[in-house]
Amino acid sequence: MLKNEEIKRIFLENGFSVKEGESDLKPYVYQAARALLAGVEAELAALQQDVARYRWLRDTPDDASDFLNIRGDDFDHAIDAAMQAEPLAQQPSGNSEQLPDWPEDRGEHPQRGLGANP
Repeated sequence: MLKNEEIKRIFLENGFSVKEGESDLKPYVYQAARALLAGVEAELAALQQDVARYRWLRDTPDDASDFLNIRGDDFDHAIDAAMQAEPLAQQPSGNSEQLPDWPEDRGEHPQRGLGANP
């Protein structure tokens, strides 16, 4: 998160000014800057999750074709479920077939097929 000094510097470099008799920018300038940053940070977090999904699909040794018939948010949920299951499969003492629960309203699980939860 940017500090007030950094926000002030950016705004002053871009045409804002401190009013005569004032010592700083108005508080609403800092509030607006933080609101804009919060939106950008949320978008960045969503994009980073998409990148993680893409990289997982790209790098997964398994056949990623299981995911080709899934669309929209279901595609994201299927990949997320598979990504969460991966550490379970790598544990030597755990059941390698154990996958996270799959909501019944999502239909066919990409790795289990119909009958989502064993």
